[in-house]
Amino acid sequence: VGLRAKLLRSNVFKKSNFTSILVLILYFFALSFIFSATVVEAGQSLRTHRLCYSAAMICLVFYTGNKLTIYIFLLERARIVRSPFCPRYKDWLWISGMIIICAGFGSIAIVGYMSPIVELSPVDGKCRIGLPAKVSFPLLSFDIGVNFLLTGVFIFLLKPVLDYHGLLSMPSFFGHRLTRVLQREARRQQEEEDNDSQLSAMNKNIKTLLWKCLIGSTLVMLPTVGNMAQFYIMKGRELGWICLTICTLDVSWGVIIVNWLTIGSAEAEKNLTSLISQRTISTQDRAISLAVVRSRDNSVVALNQPPTPPPAPPPAKSVRIQAHPRELLEVEKDLQDIGPSLGPRRVF
Repeated sequence: VGLRAKLLRSNVFKKSNFTSILVLILYFFALSFIFSATVVEAGQSLRTHRLCYSAAMICLVFYTGNKLTIYIFLLERARIVRSPFCPRYKDWLWISGMIIICAGFGSIAIVGYMSPIVELSPVDGKCRIGLPAKVSFPLLSFDIGVNFLLTGVFIFLLKPVLDYHGLLSMPSFFGHRLTRVLQREARRQQEEEDNDSQLSAMNKNIKTLLWKCLIGSTLVMLPTVGNMAQFYIMKGRELGWICLTICTLDVSWGVIIVNWLTIGSAEAEKNLTSLISQRTISTQDRAISLAVVRSRDNSVVALNQPPTPPPAPPPAKSVRIQAHPRELLEVEKDLQDIGPSLGPRRVF
């Protein structure tokens, strides 16, 4: 625990790592929720309507804050894969994800704040709190949809890097046929990389990061599914202490999963950024080499061809002079005057 706190302090205050800041925010929501629920339930016993209403609002505020932070955490993971060097305000994927999260989850949370179920039974005097079906069912659907969407975006953006470095050897998840195709395409590159121990360690860290993301996104949904299903079955009227206990388990479970995801993730994210840079540089070098080869081939073809002869001059055009018959008679008369010394006469 002390080593983990030291790493978080270094990442937050020295490196200003946004992922570590999100982890600290999750810790704050979890500890605040546990402390507030303990004071309201164990200290006051939920005996009055005001305490019952306070318990419902405490559960809503800290629970929604915890879920919102987890969504932003998953979105940040996708941004690191896509454009780690691009500012967030210039990344359209990050901006679109934030709009979807804030608009969708925010609207559901506002409806939950405005219409919580708070009931102090006149029969047994027990506090019953919960959410109506119009809030619990959309919240459950949104939670499952956003978790799968952000995880799918993370894998989709990570696929070119994994394919380029031969890391898509996951038959149990992607299917045997697809895996065989991808392995055939990446076999040559994988054989070259097996000799490099440093690159193999980087690949291992990235594969661990991928599997952690897949498993963590599934595990973090389980308490939410159970909690919302309980609200739906009980029609939003759940005993206060049971509701607070389940929400406490949900929040604590989310913090544990995110903490597990971030252990060693800094090194994996650094390796991933290095591989992305290598892939970009290799692609650029390949394009430059292809252009050089094409230019060289064109030069060789030009040298092997015989010299082009100069263009032939256009043929001289014969000009035929057409004269009038009267002019021919005058020429005949002039020739007769000159005499026979000119030789035989020829009339044109």
